[in-house]
Amino acid sequence: MLHYDRIKLKTDSRYLLKTGSLFKEVTKNGYLEKLQFDMKSPISLYIMVDIKKGELIIEFTGKILLKNYHRLISFDTVKECLINIEKMAGCKLDIDGILKHSEVLSVDVSKDISIPEFLFNDKIKGMFTYLNQNSRQWNIERYNRQGVVFSKRVKSSELKNRMIIYDKYAELRKSENKPFLGYLSYDDRNTLLAYFKGKIRAEININSFKQIRELLHIQHLSLANVLNANSNPFEQLMRQIINMELLSSDELKIYSMSLKEYTQYLILQNCQWDIEKVRTLLKTKYAQNTNMRRILLPYKKLLLQKQHFEDKDRMYFQELIDKIVEA
Repeated sequence: MLHYDRIKLKTDSRYLLKTGSLFKEVTKNGYLEKLQFDMKSPISLYIMVDIKKGELIIEFTGKILLKNYHRLISFDTVKECLINIEKMAGCKLDIDGILKHSEVLSVDVSKDISIPEFLFNDKIKGMFTYLNQNSRQWNIERYNRQGVVFSKRVKSSELKNRMIIYDKYAELRKSENKPFLGYLSYDDRNTLLAYFKGKIRAEININSFKQIRELLHIQHLSLANVLNANSNPFEQLMRQIINMELLSSDELKIYSMSLKEYTQYLILQNCQWDIEKVRTLLKTKYAQNTNMRRILLPYKKLLLQKQHFEDKDRMYFQELIDKIVEA
């Protein structure tokens, strides 16, 4: 069963039974055209009734679950989501009607992965970049210093894909999430933060009918079908982006290094990993009064830690990929 951190759905306006004072009336030429509820904080929630079309649009995120945010939107939690929407917007919904007769317009599929001590850095991005088997189609960039984002290089919005992998705990501690955390009780806030400690989130933004059908392996875009989808969109996209066979390659170590580390690595390699040979070589490149002890420190550090830390980074990276693609 898939989980979602955002869902936008469309249904019949008759399933909004009652609105409250928080809804804004939108008129045109003196006629009521729309009713809107638009909340940005402490959570994101949008409700719109198109009077003429008889349509109801509801877009909400997993934060509507409040202290149960970690459970995300799913078949098991969607009713709780709609109940909380009623409370937040001060309205009354025909929940059963919405569950049975809604069409999904877009979603964010999400998965939280537990990898304590995992740290996103340039080495991790370097590994992803090296493994990117189709760089003409997929762009890889750092995401807010706490992750990576993969974007498909296409012009058509229907074909665009975007997947983000990031440190969820660090993201939740950012200033824009303070209103949400502040809305929770002290105990609920600390419990939620403790849950996300050491959690890496993988998230796919799916914003077209074509993408929903292809990635969720469904034909009809009903809410029930989306919530009951049993595909693995993470494996689907990851296998398009990276070459799994290269995960065990020795070259992966090199591509995970910074430019400075790579230069030092090449010098060590050229000197057969002998620090005295490195000293002899570098003495020919520096002035006689240069403090060679200071110059050699990063080489000694790289030599001593090379095997341990590179293997540790690779171990965490392999674990991350394995947990992302697993069903």
